[in-house]
Amino acid sequence: MSTLIPLSPSEHKHRFIDTRRAINDFRQAQVVRLRVPEVGNAGCCFPVLITKDPQFGEWDITALTSLEPESNLFVGDEGWQGVYMPLSIQTYPVRLTRADGAEGVSLAVRAEDLSDSGAGLYDDEGQPTDYLKAIENALHEDLSGAAATRAFCQHLDGLNLIQPISINVLYKDGKSRTLEGLYTLDQDRLSSLSDKELLELQKRGYLMAMNSMLTSLFQLNRLIQRHKEHNSVNPIQKITLQRR
Repeated sequence: MSTLIPLSPSEHKHRFIDTRRAINDFRQAQVVRLRVPEVGNAGCCFPVLITKDPQFGEWDITALTSLEPESNLFVGDEGWQGVYMPLSIQTYPVRLTRADGAEGVSLAVRAEDLSDSGAGLYDDEGQPTDYLKAIENALHEDLSGAAATRAFCQHLDGLNLIQPISINVLYKDGKSRTLEGLYTLDQDRLSSLSDKELLELQKRGYLMAMNSMLTSLFQLNRLIQRHKEHNSVNPIQKITLQRR
């Protein structure tokens, strides 16, 4: 793993981030991480699902960007092609890091992320550019969103509202594939919650995000259409979502 380099005006005044190359790094990202405050916007563009980290067992919220592995239908030769760009892509490749013995966090990148052209990091006076200011604000937004997302998923899990699903994809040539490892909300369990449990969800501000996640499943149709635009030779004939 590459070492992160803290950004500083003295070292990186005349360095840049190639934003097109950064977005291109997501070309094979079939799922993209989201934070719960993003769900409303993201749900208008992608199916918003829940995934589980196989190593640590932690829940995450993700945008499904394609019905095929190692594919992202929202990254093209002209860059990002979606209406909404998730924070994890907006901020990439800049990250927050904590230097040894230092208070707070600082911005950092890998050496290979720096470029001689693109979006500038500091102006001639050593002040952060508008690009870098926007990235820093988005990173802090993402950081607070991470805590909110953990609390959201843990609460849903505690109410047994997280339900595994599989998505079967049938192609025109008769071949098929099945997407596994995805989760959504259990609508039957949701309808059986007590008034007290529903009131608690409302107080926490979770109901709006939950509704957005459920309605976002209709965006699977958008993925079918985008696949057809990218692969007219063997388009998707239909998909079947199975709750388990």
